[in-house]
Order: sequence, then structure tokens, then C-alpha cells
Amino acid sequence: MFPSLIQIFKDRKLRLSLSREGLPAELIRRAQTRQEYRMAWWRLVLALVPMAEALVDPARSGGVFSYVVIVYALIVLMLASRRSRSPVWRWVFAFGDVAALQAYVYFYLGGRTSEAEAAYAYVATANVVLLTNSLRLSLPLLWSSAAGIIACYLLYFQNSMDDTRVRIGGVMLLLIGAALATMIVRGQLRLLAESRVSARLRRFVSPEVADDLERRQEVIDVPTAREVTVLFVDIRGFTPSAETMAPEASVAFLNQFFNRVTLAVYQQRGTIDKYIGDCVMVLFGAPLSQPDDATRAVRAAQGILRSIQEWNVERALSGQPPVKIGIGLNTSQVVAGAVGTPQKLEYTVIGDGVNVAARVCALTKEHASPILVTEATRKRVALELPWLDHGSVTLRGRSQELKIYGLAG
Repeated sequence: MFPSLIQIFKDRKLRLSLSREGLPAELIRRAQTRQEYRMAWWRLVLALVPMAEALVDPARSGGVFSYVVIVYALIVLMLASRRSRSPVWRWVFAFGDVAALQAYVYFYLGGRTSEAEAAYAYVATANVVLLTNSLRLSLPLLWSSAAGIIACYLLYFQNSMDDTRVRIGGVMLLLIGAALATMIVRGQLRLLAESRVSARLRRFVSPEVADDLERRQEVIDVPTAREVTVLFVDIRGFTPSAETMAPEASVAFLNQFFNRVTLAVYQQRGTIDKYIGDCVMVLFGAPLSQPDDATRAVRAAQGILRSIQEWNVERALSGQPPVKIGIGLNTSQVVAGAVGTPQKLEYTVIGDGVNVAARVCALTKEHASPILVTEATRKRVALELPWLDHGSVTLRGRSQELKIYGLAG
């Protein structure tokens, strides 16, 4: 038991850092504040236990101690209700509970029970305190309070250490309680991280794809080489138009555009990589690969175009100018995974193929086709479509020619 516990505390995975878990400090603080408030109510309930015992059995009355503990619990509840986010208060409350535990043994158990009974009552109450401290989501705080509780146990019951149950059993139960509390802290932090990742994931992929990824338990943050069809769509002439719009109107306009693009992409199980000004970058094949990624990408492009055409009908009825877009697609090998710093990570793809897709999207300004695809994408599309051969072009920044095809609106 002792070697395993030592190993647990040496295990570097237990030394959770907020950046390594991908959890911002503010998120942890909000969770700790909520937990502290809930614990304040439970502390008050526990403080009423000695008084309830006295009502049932007057011989077990805690006297002044019972009222002191209740007052202490009420003070903590009052302070916690202010939702202070200062970490100092969490430490004060935690060690206040440890001090209350010692007072419980000294004033309430002393002289009323045998040494062994008092020791086990101390252990039982101490483990409740440790589990309570685990809800504060701080391993340093938990380990410090556990060390204080064990030290006080050894000091208070030093005259009874000849009893094996007190010497071995009590200490082992306290260590087990500390280990379980440690597991609870880690589990809560892991759940916070997973819920945050899941929430962010569902903002960029369809609910069906998010469910599929979670069901498969795929690790998507590790950079991995894979074939991806990248789609870029942007608005033609948006910059001059935005100069005449109020900021609020510009944002409302972009949100309508993004909403239509996102719905069309989600219908084909694609992934919104990012919004770049008036441009949207979309992935098919990451984080979830499927055999028909290129086909679904082209269907999504057609869906986006249809949605914008329907929007233009609505805009025409209200006297607004039509929205013109360009869509470019390319299929290639890229590296997909989490990119950024420990403080801010984003899932994206990196590779020359991404730049090619962006350049092809820009070419729609020069061709009649609102949708342009590279030959690599065209070969992978399992659809009979009216492709327009636009021949070979040389993209900016590239020396090799690239064959492109178009689809009419």
C-alpha cells in the first residue's frame, strides 16, 4: 500500500497544470466558486448533526461546541455566498474545517468514548473533510489538509498507538481517503477538460460528427498526416460594401452568411475550421475521415451556392444588393491536429494543399464558375456533374501549373 501511494504522489500526471489540461484559470475559478457555495450549505447541515444527536439523546449533548460549529458554518455560508474568487478564502475555509475537526475530537469525543472509538470517529469525519476538500479542485490544498489531518491524528492519539487498530488501521484509512480524494480532483478536472473540448468541438463540426468522434474516442489533438479536402468560400466585394455599413449591420450581415455556410457544411458532415473575415475555411476528412470526403465537399459547395441564391431572392425583395461568392476546393495530404500554445490551442490543418485551396478560391474572380476545384478533387468526386474544363493555371507563389475545373451556378 505504501509504495503504491508514494508512486501516486510521484506520478507527474497528478501534477496537473491548467495549461497542460487545456483549462483556463478563469474556468477553474468559476467551478471552484460554485463548489465552495454548495459545500457551505452541506457544512451547515453537518454542523447541525451534534444538535440533532442531543435532541435524540440528551446525554450526548455537545454543549457550547455545537453552537460554535453552527455559527462557524453560518459565517462560512455568508462569505461563500458573496462568490469571492480569491484563492485565499478556499485555503481559509479548508483549514477552518481541519481546525473544526480537531475541536470536534477535543470537545465532543473526549471523555465520551474509548480511544479506539474516538480514533475511528476522527477518521470517519476526517475523510468527509478530505472529500469536501477534493471538491475545491486543488491538489496542493488537498495534500496540505491531508498532511495536517494525519499529523493531528498522530499527535492526538499518540497515547493509544499501542493499539494496532489505532496505529495502523486509522493511518491507513486516512491515506486511503486522501488517495480517493486525489482521484476525485483528477476526475473533476478531467471532466471539465472533456466537457470544454466537447463544447468547442460541437461549435465546429455537426452534432453527428461530434457524437461519432466521442463514441470512437479518437484523439484529434495529436498532429497526424491525412488526406483532406479543403474548401474556402468568401464574399466577392465585401470590403468596399463594409465601408458603407454600420459596424452592427456588418456583423449581422456576416453572421447571416456564416449561418448559411455552416448549415450547408453540417448537412454534409463537414468541419468548420475557422472564419477569416468574410471567408470560411472548411474541412472534409478531418477530424473524421470518410471514403467520400471529396464528394461531400462538392455537395457542400453546391449547397452553399443554393443557399446564397435563396438569400439573394430574399434580399432582392427588400431592395438589397445580391451577395456574390467564390468557392475553391483542393484535396491533398496535410497535417491535422492541435496548433498553438498551451494557453490557446486550435484544431486545424497545415500544408501546401491549404494554400492551393485558398488560391483556387481567389481564381473565381477571374472565371465565370463560382465553384472551382483542382484536378485532385475532381478525380475523387463520385458524381456525374457538368464540369467545365478551365485548363491549366499557375497559382501565385507556385511554379507548377495546376489543372482546374468549374461548376456553374
